[in-house]
Amino acid sequence: MTSQDNDRREAGLDTQLSLWEGSKALLDLLHSGEGLGALFARDIGLGEQKIVGVRFRGGARDLVEDLVPGSQVVFLREPDNVYDPLAIVALDEQGRKLGYIPRSDNRILSALMDAGKVLYGIVPEDPGHSEAVITVDLFMRETAGAGDRTTIPLTGSCGSYAVTDLAMTKEGKMRSLFAIKVINGEERGIFSQKVASAPEEEREERRRAILRDYYDFIGLLPVVGHAIDGAPRQYLEEMYGLLLGLPFSNLVIDTRIMAENSLPEERQFGLRHLASSLRIPQEGTSAPERRCRAVWALYRRLDDSKPRGRDLAAAEGTRQG
Repeated sequence: MTSQDNDRREAGLDTQLSLWEGSKALLDLLHSGEGLGALFARDIGLGEQKIVGVRFRGGARDLVEDLVPGSQVVFLREPDNVYDPLAIVALDEQGRKLGYIPRSDNRILSALMDAGKVLYGIVPEDPGHSEAVITVDLFMRETAGAGDRTTIPLTGSCGSYAVTDLAMTKEGKMRSLFAIKVINGEERGIFSQKVASAPEEEREERRRAILRDYYDFIGLLPVVGHAIDGAPRQYLEEMYGLLLGLPFSNLVIDTRIMAENSLPEERQFGLRHLASSLRIPQEGTSAPERRCRAVWALYRRLDDSKPRGRDLAAAEGTRQG
């Protein structure tokens, strides 16, 4: 074999190696969950965009003042908006509502978002915020990534939410936290954490870590629970503020209140009784999971039922009579 043949052979091997490495990288990408779109994703500047509906009430002025140059504003579609089905809501980096893109601008932008594009804003160096308007530089991400959100979850049991079981001690502190993430009516993940596994002197720090992980897990999803609109909700609101320095602004859906409104013929509204009365199966490998799955099934059952014309007060009177 001549030296020229050797050179050709080595060049061929190098080409095969490059192709193999390229194929491997492509396979890694395909199996990463990001998809091929990540290869072609790019951000396109769309110019200046105004956000309206800003109101300086309560802490709203502080909220707007937090929009320092370079901070990001998230835009999400709000198809359930009763005033405008093309509505696009603006949120700050912590998920707090700022306002809306004006109706005069949202027709084309909502069509882009409904087609899978991601819109976001960057606060410019000289934002010029006024009493009623915020101005940002608008960008569009051509291809959505795996973690990008473009719409506020639809309401109802066929939508998106986090079924949550918060177990508390007699002293009113969190003992365990279990949640099932539901996206468009389908299970997409489980969160399961216990405080008791940590030594006594480390449990407050453990609670902080659990709440931080829970916050990351559910984001802005509505929280569905049984008898959750009471001490558990109050605990989440207080601990989000004290331990995380964040507002707990998620919508809370209480299946006990739903049952009291929809099932006035029932004499008891505890989860165990309702599950038995409605023949809801007890599924799961742990007590928190069984409770969460029972709540999820109860929510679907009550959400699909027809109103009985009885409100909460009437249900309370029936139970006490």
